[in-house]
Amino acid sequence: MVGYLVCEDGPGMGAVFPLTVGNEWVIGRDPNLSLILLEDPMVSRKHGVIRLEDNLFYLENLSEVNPIKINGESAHRSELHEDDTIQIGNNYFRFTEINPEERPTRSNVNSTTNSEPKAEAPSILPFTMGSPSRFFVKVISGPNQGAEFGMKSDATYILGKDSSADVVFQDLSVSHRHAKLSISPSGEATIEDLSSRNGIIINGLKIDSPTYLPSGGVVSIGTTVFLFVDKEASEQTIYSPSPRFYEQPEEKEIPQSEVEDLSPKNWKDTFIPTKHLVFGATFSLIIVTLLISLVSLFRSQSISPQTFDSAKEIGETIAHFPSVQYSFNPATGKIFLIGHVLTDIDYAELTYLLNSLSFINQIEDTVVVDEGVWQEMNALISLNPNWRGIMMSATGPGKFVLRGYLQTEADAVPLQDYINLNFPYLNLLDNQVIIENTLQTQVESLLIENGFTGTDLQMGNGEVLISGKVSEKRKSDFLALIGEIQKIQGVRQVKNFVTYATETSSLIDLTSKYRVMGSSKLGTMSQYVLISGKILAVGDALDGMMITSISTSEILLDKDGIKYKIDYNHQ
Repeated sequence: MVGYLVCEDGPGMGAVFPLTVGNEWVIGRDPNLSLILLEDPMVSRKHGVIRLEDNLFYLENLSEVNPIKINGESAHRSELHEDDTIQIGNNYFRFTEINPEERPTRSNVNSTTNSEPKAEAPSILPFTMGSPSRFFVKVISGPNQGAEFGMKSDATYILGKDSSADVVFQDLSVSHRHAKLSISPSGEATIEDLSSRNGIIINGLKIDSPTYLPSGGVVSIGTTVFLFVDKEASEQTIYSPSPRFYEQPEEKEIPQSEVEDLSPKNWKDTFIPTKHLVFGATFSLIIVTLLISLVSLFRSQSISPQTFDSAKEIGETIAHFPSVQYSFNPATGKIFLIGHVLTDIDYAELTYLLNSLSFINQIEDTVVVDEGVWQEMNALISLNPNWRGIMMSATGPGKFVLRGYLQTEADAVPLQDYINLNFPYLNLLDNQVIIENTLQTQVESLLIENGFTGTDLQMGNGEVLISGKVSEKRKSDFLALIGEIQKIQGVRQVKNFVTYATETSSLIDLTSKYRVMGSSKLGTMSQYVLISGKILAVGDALDGMMITSISTSEILLDKDGIKYKIDYNHQ
C-alpha cells in the first residue's frame, strides 16, 4: 500500500512526501523526531502521525495548540481518502494513492475529452493561490517573515505572541493578545486593537478603534508587518494610452494686407480693457499683502525652550529592574548600564524598552544575567561527588543563595575555599549550607532539655526521624517540641514514629536480668527484697537505678527519668 502527501500551498508548497517505507510517519518540525519535516513556525515538534493499518491510512493529531484539519474539520484520528485536503500549520496537503508524477495533468485530460482546438491562453498572469481559504495573511517583515495564515469568512481571529492566539507571532514587540481580526459573512474585514503596547498601523496610519481592512492592506503590529489579501477582491488595472501624433498644418501664404497689420505698433496706442485693469490692480494688492505678511514673520519673539527630563524617562522605563543602574550622556545619546537581571528574557526586555526611547542612540552595558552564573557554578560544584547535595540559585537579581547539606564542619572548609576562588560575586552570596552533625546536636539538646530521653534520633539531608516511647501524659508537650524543631533552619521535614504509652506499659522490663531471691513483708506490703545477695529497700540503688516502689509482685526503679521494673512473686 503506497500513499503520497502533496503540499499544494504554504511554506513547503510543491513538496511531495511518499508514504512507502514502514508503516508509521511522524509529521513535525523536529528533525530528530519527524520523518516528514516541515519548516513552519505554526507546526509543533511532533504535530501528527500517519499510520498504515490493515491497508488503510489513518492520520492522528498530536497538537493541542494548532490541531490538524481534514477537509476544513478538526480531526483527532481519521481515515484518509483520495484527494483529502489536510491543513498542518500553514501548509495545505492533498492525500493521494496515485504517484503525482504519473497522475494525468488537467491539460492532458482536456486534450483527450475535447478534440477541438483551444484558443491560446491570454498573456495576463492571473492571481491564484493553492489555499482553499478565501482570505490569508502574508508576513512580509519580522521574525515570522514568509509565513502565511489562511482565514475564512464569518470568523474572528486573535493575533498575538501568546500560544492561545489563533495567529501566533514570535515577536517581543507584539503583545500577548495584540489584535482581533474579524471577517463578516459577506467578506468585509475589520481589525481592532486589544489594548496592545505598540498599537496597530494600517497603510501608515495608526488606528484607535475597529477599522475596515481592505484587501491588500499593509498592517504593522510591533516590528511584524503583514499583508491582508482577499483572493476574490476585484483587481484594478491602470491604462495609460499612448500619445497621439498629429500632422503639422500646411503653411499658407499670408496676404500682403495682413503682413502690414503685423508690423510693430507703439504701446501708447494699445487699448487695455477695463476688466483687465481691475484684475491687475487686484493681483498687485495681493502681492503687496503677501510681502507684508512675509516681513512680519521675521519679527523677533521670545522662544521658550522645551523642557525634557531624560532621567525621568529612563527611570520609569527601567523601574522593573531595580538592580540595574545607568549613566546617560544627553549630548551623544549614549547610555551605559551596570547591574544584574535574573534571566535572559529580562535582559531582552530591558534592552528593547531602552531602544524604544527616541533620544537613546547607543547602549553599552556590563549587565550580569544571574541565571547563567548560577547554572555554570552548579555544573562546577557537581563535579565533586562530596558536594552533590549542594546547589546555587538566585532569589532575585543580584541575590545568590548557596543551599545544601554536608556531614561535618571539615567537609565545609574545602567547599568554602572553592567558592571563594571561583565565584566572582561573594558580596552578593548568602551561604545557607547546613552541617548535619551540628544540626543533629541541636535537635538532641532540645529533646534532652525537655526530658524526652527515651527517644532515638536519626537525620539525613535535613530530614529528622524520631522514634522511641513517650508517656501518654506528655504527648502534648512532645508535639509542641516537634513544632519548635521544624522551625530550626535546615530542618526540611520531621517524621514522628514515637509511640505513646501509659505509665505501666512504658516501663522497661529487667526481670530477665535480675533474680529476686526473697522478700520480707510488713502486713501486706513488701518492705525488703533480696537481689544478687543484697538486701534492698525503697530508696536504695541497684546498679545506678533508684528503687521507687516494692510490691508483692513488682519492683519499680528509676534512672534519669527512665522507668524500669522487675517482676517477682514469692507468695
